[in-house]
Amino acid sequence: MRLEPVAAADNVFECFAYHAATSPESVAVIDEAGATSYGLLAARADAIARYLLAQGLEPEQPVGVFMQRRTELLAVLLGVWKAGGAYVPCDPEDPVDRVRRMLASCDGTFVIGDPPLLQALRTEYKDSGITPPRMIDPATIPDGPIDTTPLKCAEGGERLAYLLFTSGSTGEPKAVEIEHGQVKVLLESARDLLGFGPGDRYLAAATIAFDASITELFLPLVTGGSLLLRDRGILLDSKRLVRDLRDFGVTVMATSPSVWAVLLAAEPDFPRLRVLITHSEAVTPDLARRLCAYCAEAWNLYGPTETTVWATGWRLAADMDAGLSSTSAPIGWPLRHVRAMVVDDHGVPVADGVEGELCLGGPSVARGYRGNEILTRERFIEIDGERVYRSGDVVVRDAQGVLHYFGRNDDQMKVRGVRVEPSEVETAILRDPRVVQTAATWFPTLGGSRAIVAAVVLQPGVVCRPQDLHDALVDCLPGPMIPARFVFVPELPMTVSGKIDRLAIRQAATRGVDGPLNPTGAEPRAVPLRALSKTEIAIAAVWRRLLGLETVAPDDHFFSIGGDSLTAVQMIVEVEGIFDLVLPIHLAFEAPTVETLSLRIDRIREQLDEQLSNEFVFPLVKGGDRAPIFFSGADLALARRGVWTLPCPVYSITNWAKGSGFVSTKSMEVLAAEHLDGVRRIQPHGPYRLAGFSFGGLIAFEMAHQLRDAGEEVEFLFLLDPMAPRHVAEPGHGAAPDENRGSLGHRIKGRLQLIAQGPGTDGLGQWLSLFVPIAPATMVGWYRYTMVDYYLRYPNPLTRLLFPRSRWRAFWFAARRMVKGYTGRRYDGPVLAVFCEDGARREVWRSLLGSQSRQCDLTAAHDVLFKEPARGQWMAWLAEYLADKR
Repeated sequence: MRLEPVAAADNVFECFAYHAATSPESVAVIDEAGATSYGLLAARADAIARYLLAQGLEPEQPVGVFMQRRTELLAVLLGVWKAGGAYVPCDPEDPVDRVRRMLASCDGTFVIGDPPLLQALRTEYKDSGITPPRMIDPATIPDGPIDTTPLKCAEGGERLAYLLFTSGSTGEPKAVEIEHGQVKVLLESARDLLGFGPGDRYLAAATIAFDASITELFLPLVTGGSLLLRDRGILLDSKRLVRDLRDFGVTVMATSPSVWAVLLAAEPDFPRLRVLITHSEAVTPDLARRLCAYCAEAWNLYGPTETTVWATGWRLAADMDAGLSSTSAPIGWPLRHVRAMVVDDHGVPVADGVEGELCLGGPSVARGYRGNEILTRERFIEIDGERVYRSGDVVVRDAQGVLHYFGRNDDQMKVRGVRVEPSEVETAILRDPRVVQTAATWFPTLGGSRAIVAAVVLQPGVVCRPQDLHDALVDCLPGPMIPARFVFVPELPMTVSGKIDRLAIRQAATRGVDGPLNPTGAEPRAVPLRALSKTEIAIAAVWRRLLGLETVAPDDHFFSIGGDSLTAVQMIVEVEGIFDLVLPIHLAFEAPTVETLSLRIDRIREQLDEQLSNEFVFPLVKGGDRAPIFFSGADLALARRGVWTLPCPVYSITNWAKGSGFVSTKSMEVLAAEHLDGVRRIQPHGPYRLAGFSFGGLIAFEMAHQLRDAGEEVEFLFLLDPMAPRHVAEPGHGAAPDENRGSLGHRIKGRLQLIAQGPGTDGLGQWLSLFVPIAPATMVGWYRYTMVDYYLRYPNPLTRLLFPRSRWRAFWFAARRMVKGYTGRRYDGPVLAVFCEDGARREVWRSLLGSQSRQCDLTAAHDVLFKEPARGQWMAWLAEYLADKR
């Protein structure tokens, strides 16, 4: 099947141009600034192509692209192709020194990039003394008048499309040369395999320096679909990711197994996709089965850069059996444009069921490595007259022709989906004058992914911390290639055959030994003697468990003792749960030590205290296009990533109300009025949507009454297992008013009035009984509340030292006091009420709610209503109720 009726097209740009000409108004790409049509994208790419040709760009000439992710990036890539050049993708997050070395190795004459990145590159070239290439800011390329003269697209499927760098075994990155014909045949196979068409939208979050970007960026553009362009940081921010997937109707998403594992752990309600893809790493059968629950079809796709992204695929199933390997799902059958062979060390095909090296042939095999003929001849060989690529991957083909992955036949590593040659890591470490010898390898993290560990031999007498080496490597290696753990040793471990014992290094890493401060020490570094704060103790415990370490010190750097970006996401999620906070993911990078993270969290908690004291109505969930719900007594867990699934914002109304406002409020009516003041500052007029849980349900009930009394519309009221008033306006329900009703002060005042009247007809004994204390236990509670708990509402260093942070006792005492003094009135407006039990409290509410109410029973304890599965049940009822209201 061809991509479209452009049978003679060799160049990928021409396939895109077909859709730009036939559907110019269709959305091609959506970035943070909005949507761009095919017509506008094609026009901009045309302007860039004409500009480059005017500047003397020659066919197949490399053009560096050093830009942040926005629609203009797509226009530049397409423009380079239309002009006949080959783009060289540079990751803005890579060290500038590495970018310079990459560009120099491929003889790039032009670099198109953003001004800040170009300035950093100029400085790097100046410091190196090398003449820089010509640098072009895309903003300086004019659109120009519309030129009706067709610009002939670069012809020939054998013309170079891009140069993509991978980690090099010589210590320097190497460039893989990929042609247009190889890209086109990949996109044809991907289109057929995934059924991708004009109605699909692909999330494009991979850096352009990663080969997965080819399908993310160009498969939509050559099939009439669209792509959602985001930076890869979205994969670390699951809340933002889930929102974008839903809001923009993404149907296809691909990422590595380690990222999928973190996302599904953080977002149990991850949106359902049409196609879900996992690639770049071995995927465990357990994760493979879980992925199937979130899509119509899930694929495990495999392929090296040298065979143009994808070469084999396996459709995952919920009931799949791993077959030959219990640690990895199969990598499947070759795609229709690929020929796969399993050979022994001599290049001779082996029988099914026998381990061998996977060699891949077909039209997608790369041209070779630029400027490295020796390595090209070594890795690209001929078998039975066909040119194939030796992948270095060990596989077994079963009797059905399915390929099963079993690892590597060399020391190359795959870390977070990135190919890493130990030699490049070792070369970078050896640039440090403190290091004598080093050896790098991978080790399994507790989360099941892989990270890099480096064994290091230091100069005699040198003191060096893991963080020191980590900081030194930031300027010369990409993030995934920096070791997550350093093991300081007096000498490198060797095997009996005289080779570096990388297994011994891995074992040292997995034991959690982070090494002494010098190579001759025998004991691991001790934790400083200073006492840790409670926050530091909690954070250190999370780090020890996640990173598999015996000790963690306050000044330990998360990313130099075993952490990586994915582990950082897990860490932040766990810390959120411990401190009941919603934290930004970037906090792990801004505060990478126990001490600094602790300080930031303590400050956030203080700010939250201040916010709750001054702004008692605040947003929990900001997304959604419907009217907001004001929720009294909502659990802050609703703000967690992906928990709130309704298409409307949620505002929390804290029960404390303006700090001392709650404890000084005498009645439910006054408290509800104070809450309404805060609500009206956000939404001056109705229709209002109100909700309340437990005691908050009773407050929301009174708020609804007051709004309706004021002539405002209350669209609906949601009551989640609400407390019931002690008294109702209709006779026959609830307890009759007596002297126990009302505040303690009111009751004392009444007794004093009776005492002042003196003995009456009831006699002296009855009069003397008035001097007996009123419910001594109640008075003790009142004194405790007034003299202690009340003042804890005003946090200061002294009260924080003397008293616990919890003020539940004060809240509950004051809440019961107000419930006793409140009389509920019948409410005839729309209500959805959820109850956990049937009894006297339910009977009271039946008498209070009118014919427009809908009442549901939920079998769950009152205190777990904001946890699964109870939360999902009542939220589904609420969603259904809101849908019926429209």
